[in-house]
Amino acid sequence: MKTLDIATKVCLSSAVLMFTCSINIASGAVITFDFLSGANTDPYTAYTEGAFTITAVSGSWFQAKLFGNPLPSIYDGPVFSPGPGTLQVTAAVPFTFSSVDYSSNNGDSAYLIQGFQGTVNVFNEIGTLNGTFSFAFSTLFSTHPSVQVTSLLIQLTPGDGVSSINLDNISASSSVPEPGGRFLVGLVAGAVAAYKYVRGYMMAKS
Repeated sequence: MKTLDIATKVCLSSAVLMFTCSINIASGAVITFDFLSGANTDPYTAYTEGAFTITAVSGSWFQAKLFGNPLPSIYDGPVFSPGPGTLQVTAAVPFTFSSVDYSSNNGDSAYLIQGFQGTVNVFNEIGTLNGTFSFAFSTLFSTHPSVQVTSLLIQLTPGDGVSSINLDNISASSSVPEPGGRFLVGLVAGAVAAYKYVRGYMMAKS
């Protein structure tokens, strides 16, 4: 029965490989807007960087090629008369949101960040973007950095006197299958088939 013992070990090894195959790895990203096409003050509609797409779903958004953290960034405008604006962040796989850099120029602004799993609202973050009068960026950290979402809404409402609100460096992390997963699945299937063959052969011989 030595051959059967070997086949059993092969099957156990296959189970370990199958477990490994199911492991996901976290893929962190900072959406920097580095590859925006167009010129300064051109309208901003949508942009894809890595696994993420950032779409302007309401308000008036523009490209900022002369101001960023570092250059470039995007801003809710128009300059000197900005209105409420909303961005949507999506990815092909679930992701978490960590932070975003902002500059609420010449006054405070309000924000509402909502995370969704499908159509279900899983978190809301509400607060104030502290104004700056020196055009400097600050970082807003998420209070739900471990909650996975399939889409994220970033809604901004400029306060009195605000000339524009710039955003940059949206930090997110997605879970992706570990490379080689399909190969491991094939290897597991082959090992199981081999075990069944050897086991059947040994039982027929006994």
